[in-house]
Amino acid sequence: MRFVADHGFFQGVARQLVCLGHDVDWRFPWCDPGVGDPAVFLYALKRSRIVLTEDRGFLAHDVVNEHLNESMGIVVGADGQVLASLVGQSVCWKLRSPTVPGI
Repeated sequence: MRFVADHGFFQGVARQLVCLGHDVDWRFPWCDPGVGDPAVFLYALKRSRIVLTEDRGFLAHDVVNEHLNESMGIVVGADGQVLASLVGQSVCWKLRSPTVPGI
């Protein structure tokens, strides 16, 4: 899957998603918190990526609501540590999978 991580998104989760083979764009000019959520959303929309954010206010912007149905989606995580735990469990499950060579 293709994602864009918002500037406040937990980087540990982004790294784990990359390790799982996902394409996560999380090193970009708006790592600066001064860049607004609409810019992140429009970047993701234009590139057909899913937005990853911990900002519950992300959905409050008019441009997001106007174009949400055109987007690939937005994942709003309450806590990066919780998300990291879930992704970590997914990694463990994948490593235990009988389809992984050598296991």
